[in-house]
Amino acid sequence: MKSLLYPTLLSLLRWHVAVVSAAMLNMASDESALVAMRDHFNSLDPNNVLASNWSSSTSVCNWIGVTCGSSHRRVTALNLAYMALDATIPPHLGNLSFLSLLLLPNNSFHGTLPADLAGLRRLTIINFRFNKFTGSIPSWFEFLPKLEYLLLRGNSFSGTVPHFLFNMTSLQSLELSENKFWGPLPSNIFLSHSLQYVYLTHNQISGAIPSAIINSSLLQFIVLDYNNLSGQLPELIFHHLPHLKGLYVYSNALSGELPRSLFDCKQLQFLSLSYNTFGGNIPSAMGNLTSLKEIYLGHNNFRGAIPNEIGNLRSLEIMNLPFANVSGYIPPSIFNISTLQEIDVTRNHLSGSLPASLGSMLPKLVRLYMGINYLSGRIPSSLYNATMLNTIDLAYKSFSGYIPDIFGSLRSLQLLNLGANNFTSDSSDSELSIINSLTNCRFLKNLIFSENPLDSILPISVGNLSTSLVDLNLKSCSMRGTIPASIGNLSSLINLDLGDNNFVGTFPTSIGKLIKIQGLFLDDNQLEGFVPNQLCQLTSLYSFTVKSNKLSGPIPSCLSNLSSLRWLWLSSNKFNSIPSTLWGLSDLLLLDLSSNNLSGYLPLDSGNLKAISSIPRSLSNLMNLVLLTLARNKFEGPIPESFGRMVSLEQLDLSENNLSGVIPKTLEALVYLKYFNVSHNKLKGKIPDGGPFANFSAQSFMGNKGLCGAPQYGLEGRVSRQGDVYSYGILLMETFTQKKPTDEMFVGEFSIKEWVKMSCPDSLLDIIDAKLLVEEGETDTKQDCLLSIMTLALNCSAESPGERTRMKDAMNALKKIKRLLLN
Repeated sequence: MKSLLYPTLLSLLRWHVAVVSAAMLNMASDESALVAMRDHFNSLDPNNVLASNWSSSTSVCNWIGVTCGSSHRRVTALNLAYMALDATIPPHLGNLSFLSLLLLPNNSFHGTLPADLAGLRRLTIINFRFNKFTGSIPSWFEFLPKLEYLLLRGNSFSGTVPHFLFNMTSLQSLELSENKFWGPLPSNIFLSHSLQYVYLTHNQISGAIPSAIINSSLLQFIVLDYNNLSGQLPELIFHHLPHLKGLYVYSNALSGELPRSLFDCKQLQFLSLSYNTFGGNIPSAMGNLTSLKEIYLGHNNFRGAIPNEIGNLRSLEIMNLPFANVSGYIPPSIFNISTLQEIDVTRNHLSGSLPASLGSMLPKLVRLYMGINYLSGRIPSSLYNATMLNTIDLAYKSFSGYIPDIFGSLRSLQLLNLGANNFTSDSSDSELSIINSLTNCRFLKNLIFSENPLDSILPISVGNLSTSLVDLNLKSCSMRGTIPASIGNLSSLINLDLGDNNFVGTFPTSIGKLIKIQGLFLDDNQLEGFVPNQLCQLTSLYSFTVKSNKLSGPIPSCLSNLSSLRWLWLSSNKFNSIPSTLWGLSDLLLLDLSSNNLSGYLPLDSGNLKAISSIPRSLSNLMNLVLLTLARNKFEGPIPESFGRMVSLEQLDLSENNLSGVIPKTLEALVYLKYFNVSHNKLKGKIPDGGPFANFSAQSFMGNKGLCGAPQYGLEGRVSRQGDVYSYGILLMETFTQKKPTDEMFVGEFSIKEWVKMSCPDSLLDIIDAKLLVEEGETDTKQDCLLSIMTLALNCSAESPGERTRMKDAMNALKKIKRLLLN
């Protein structure tokens, strides 16, 4: 017996020695590959993780990111996620022949994938998400027989999506989103027998969705958002997708009606069709999809009503239909879906009122968007039962009545937008009482009541609103009284709009505590006094307007501290001086100082004190300025030639001042200038005719007797000397009507010329200066003369220069009119 056992035992020992020796040899091979990788990364490993951890003093299986098999001790998984590695993939990686999991996401790997990886035939998962790989998807992927997950999202792979990917027999999940793929979808995309998940979002894939499909496809999620797909959803494929749970084609160019077969996919939970041009009615068969949790149909061209059958979707959590072109009433059945968390029907043609029991029927409602429709009535008091609500947008409708205090019971409220309705305040209380209620909402971030006839006083309690409040908008609410100093307590405010109201008193100094504010709008009120220096503490301020108030005194010199300021409106007040420091705001995009009483002294570049009545040359430092208006002030002296350096200007208004000298030819360099007005000054000389001046009408230069060569808009689109006679025609109209071309009544295309043309001859006496009309016995003669003068004025200002009366003929015509009048 011993002799029989001996050779058997010896053979087993020899076999185990051989296996162990081979394993040690293979482990050495794995270690060699990993060491080569470590050396390849070397300086490209900013955190020095691999260099410090992958050491020969410890077993490979203990190295960070490395996992070994329990029996053969070979490397089976490599996970280098989030290591900030910035390198190419080394070919040595292909020597890890037992590797089944290769995870390299969220690094900066770049370049193409080496062909050496084709030998890793045990791979089941490849995760290269969020790197910088380029090139096309290599064909050797097809020869990885066990690959189940190929995750390449967030790289720069390009080319067309390869057909071979859908021939891979084990592939279950394909993720190619956020790359640079283009061209059509592969015709065999729905012919895979194993694929369950396809993600191709955020690419440049175009063309139609293929209709070829196998029976009983295993596909569960088809995600094709943000591409350029066109055509219709193919009717055929949905007959063979019994397992489909998610269909996403958001933001493409798909069109047509929704196929009826889509509603046979009874397991569908997520349907995203927004931002396409789907049309027709929303099918009532939508109610068959009883597993639906989220539906997105917004930004399409549907017609008709929302089907009542949507009320059958008892698992629905999100109903998203903004800008969907639907009309009619919101089906009452929708308000019985107790699982609903979000309703968005913004910007449709819906009418009717909200059900009285709205809040009671939707206890899980979190977000409610119903703005810009034709809904009316009052806000139901039951809304206080929807205690999870954090967003309510009911703007731009016809809701009326008092703003109910029930909003204060919604403790999770973050956004409340009731703008542009017909809400009023309680007539028994002069203060806006809803503010007191809303102080209970400690998470409130956005509060918008604009364009409602509230006619109230802003209570002191406004300062007790949430310290998280970033937007407070009470524009055009007929608010009155003073602005409470407590408003300075709202330390998180980014936008404050109290414009177009009837606030009185002084500019509250407490606003200087709103150090995060970027937009401050106090325009069109009746504020008086100075602008306090505390304003200059608002170093994040981007837009500021106090136009059309009664503010006076100097403009604060410390405004120059507001380096973030881009838009500044100070017009239509009583400011009397401009600090030289203002011109240091070199990044301003708009500066409006029109209609003030600017006076005093201002240091200019030369260092000499000169009156503010001259335009400072340092204004030209504002090279990013898009709009500059200094109209209706008392500026005098020349237009600085340095204005030609304000190369971003699109609008320049210097009208109704006392400017003199010539129009600088340097302004021809303002190639973006679209609006230019120097009318009613004392300018002289030739008007420039280059650059943008070829496009300006004579109205830009009216009221400057010394100017010549005025350009104008003509049918031929060219500038000529006949602009002089055009200007003379406008001057005749101005003289005999005593209306300036810049009068407020002339807006857009309605000019002084159009006014005269419409009034002649029947309403002539309505437009003529009353002082020129004498007693009744001479009215007929005078009227004939005046009609002749207005006719001459219209002929001189004809649109086409070639059709205008010559100046010599105009003078002869005036002499004839004079003789008629004297006789």
